[in-house]
Amino acid sequence: MNLSIERVVALFTPVFAAVAAALTAWLGTHFPGLPKLNPADTTALLIAGATAGAAAALKWLHGRQNFVSQAATVEAFVKSEIAKALANQQAGPAIEDIEKIVRDNADQIVAAIGSAVHAPASIEQIVDEILARLQKPAVTTQSAGAPTLTPVPPVAA
Repeated sequence: MNLSIERVVALFTPVFAAVAAALTAWLGTHFPGLPKLNPADTTALLIAGATAGAAAALKWLHGRQNFVSQAATVEAFVKSEIAKALANQQAGPAIEDIEKIVRDNADQIVAAIGSAVHAPASIEQIVDEILARLQKPAVTTQSAGAPTLTPVPPVAA
């Protein structure tokens, strides 16, 4: 059985809420300097902790759902754009060379992406960054048998 992170969080949300409730109530009754709480106050504090724990888990699940949705949209857009470019007689061979370079340097690319300082705010910003980088000529060092990138002129739509 393969559990995704979303299912794990959904399954453990009641546990998160219970732990948050118990911790909140314990802190409210045992923390030095606070006035002693009666059972009704402890129950109210327990409910507040449970609500906060459940709300945090639900907020994370909502954000994760939005992220997955955006990632699927970006993936579909990129696949359609690659299919269009591969169909172009001028751009097709260059893109195949780029795909080979990406496959050959996948580990370095993943490391560079992992160390990125910022995350794009929207799909449009991602596309703009990709197009801007594709329009600049790439600077490469030559090694034996290494493919050379040449800038591809923009394709009219």
